[in-house]
Amino acid sequence: MFLTKFMSFVIDGRTTVVPLHTNKPVSRGLLKAILHEIQMERKEFFAKFKK
Repeated sequence: MFLTKFMSFVIDGRTTVVPLHTNKPVSRGLLKAILHEIQMERKEFFAKFKK
């Protein structure tokens, strides 16, 4: 049986849930879907997390 962990992200009041898989990077497609769900541009996302 596999257990998948989930992490909830809240960015500027926008919330989404992301599945966490140990030692696996988030694919471009998944990142694009996550950002679309929270209505955030890729540039804005990376600007917030490069600080």
